[in-house]
Amino acid sequence: MTNTLRSPIFVLTFIVTLAVLLLTAVDLITRERIVAAEIARIRAQLVELFPEMDAFETGNHPSEWRIIKNGSRVGQASRIIAAGYGGPIVMLLGIELDGTVRGLRIISQQETPGLGSRIVELSFLSRFAGISAQDALLSRHGGAIDAITSATVSSSAVVDSVRETLRDLELVGGRI
Repeated sequence: MTNTLRSPIFVLTFIVTLAVLLLTAVDLITRERIVAAEIARIRAQLVELFPEMDAFETGNHPSEWRIIKNGSRVGQASRIIAAGYGGPIVMLLGIELDGTVRGLRIISQQETPGLGSRIVELSFLSRFAGISAQDALLSRHGGAIDAITSATVSSSAVVDSVRETLRDLELVGGRI
């Protein structure tokens, strides 16, 4: 009876060990490619906001990048996440050295098609260029951004997240 119990345990142990070794090998082989693809994706997104950039480097946080041109820092980009009506709204915010917005891009969103999903349109995103934390409010609250009709929750989520990010910069001196 003892030999019959050992045999399945041995076989299962061998299979699990083999699976772990194979998964580790696949991870080692593909890790470099995955990292290179992620860097290329980040670079493509940053070039949309800073077409003049030569390079970028990670900032104080993994979702923050310093933009470099001719060896000097020309701006910063931050990935920010807002709680939208349909789920998280992931954005890339480009910030000038003086703390104003260079530009804003929506990376992903799950807002209502035809309503909240209009936050990806250039007509909405272009309103952010050049604004500071004080202006990063909906116009009905005295700010520079008009909400998208029938998409106040989505519009507010984007505006509030941009404002919060810019305010955080002001707390550390107003310049990046």
